[in-house]
Amino acid sequence: MQRLRYITLTLCVLIAGSITAQAQKLTETKSYQAVFSGSDHALAVKNVTGDVKVEAYDGSTVQVTARKTIKANREEDRQKGAREVHLKVREEGSNIYICPVAPFIHADIENGNFSFRINRDDPDYHFRYDLDIKVPRDAQVRASTINDGEVHVAGVKTRIKANNVNGPITLEEVTGPTEAHTVNGDITVRYDQNPKEDCTFRTVNGEITAWLQPNFSADVRFKSLNGDLYTNFEDVTRLPARVQKTKDGSGPKTRYRIDRNASLRFGKGGPELSFRVLNGDVYLKNISSENQ
Repeated sequence: MQRLRYITLTLCVLIAGSITAQAQKLTETKSYQAVFSGSDHALAVKNVTGDVKVEAYDGSTVQVTARKTIKANREEDRQKGAREVHLKVREEGSNIYICPVAPFIHADIENGNFSFRINRDDPDYHFRYDLDIKVPRDAQVRASTINDGEVHVAGVKTRIKANNVNGPITLEEVTGPTEAHTVNGDITVRYDQNPKEDCTFRTVNGEITAWLQPNFSADVRFKSLNGDLYTNFEDVTRLPARVQKTKDGSGPKTRYRIDRNASLRFGKGGPELSFRVLNGDVYLKNISSENQ
C-alpha cells in the first residue's frame, strides 16, 4: 500500500497569514504549496461555501491561496470557528485533494474516491472559504462548491469536471472533455479548440452558453422543459429520434423506447455534446461573432 502523506502548514513552502476581527467577522488568509508525484496528475477540490477558482499555468506545483471567513454574533464563537475549521491539502501519488475539514465535516479519500459528509444541526458560527488555485497545465481538474460561490476554471487543457449547487460555473480556454453540472446557476464555457470527446452540461434553473470555434462539428442533444436552444451556426440538421430496444422482464415481449430529446448535427457531426436544463435556454455561439 502506498504511503499517504499529509501536507500541513509545517510542510508548506509559502505561508502567509493574517487574522482580523471586525464586528461579527474574522478572516484568515494562508498559502499552501503541493507537488504532484507520478504521472496523470489530477487535482480534486471540494468546497462547502465560497468560490473555487482554478487557473492553469506553466509551473510544476499546485499553489493555493485560501481565505477563510468566520461569522458569528459572539467573539468566542468566532474564535471557536477559527480553531475548528481548517483546509486540508493532501497528496496521494499523482493526485492532490483539497477540502475544508472540521469536527462536523468528514472527508473520505480512498483509492482515488473523494467524498465528504456534513453533519451539523444548529451552528454557532458560519464559515466560508474562497480558494484561488494555480495548477500545472497537464493536470486534470475536478472542482466543486455548494453554496454562495462560483466554480471558475481557466486554461486547463485536459479533462474538467465542475459541479455547483447554488451558483454559476465558468470555464475558459477549454480544449479537453468537459462536464459541468449545477442546480441554481448559469453555465458558461469558452472553447479554445472545439471538443473532440463527449461533453455534458446540466442546470436546473439557469442558462447554458457555449462559445465554440467556427469549424464546430458535433452531434448535440438538447432537453429542456421550459427553454429553447439558440445558435448562430448555419450548418445544422435535425437527426432522427433514437429508438432503444428493450426486453419486457415479465414476458417475451419486446418494447421500443423513443428518445424524446432533440438531436442536432452541427457540421459533419462528431463527439456528442449533451445539454439539459429545466428552466432556461441554451446558446451555442460562434466565437468569431462575439464582437459583432
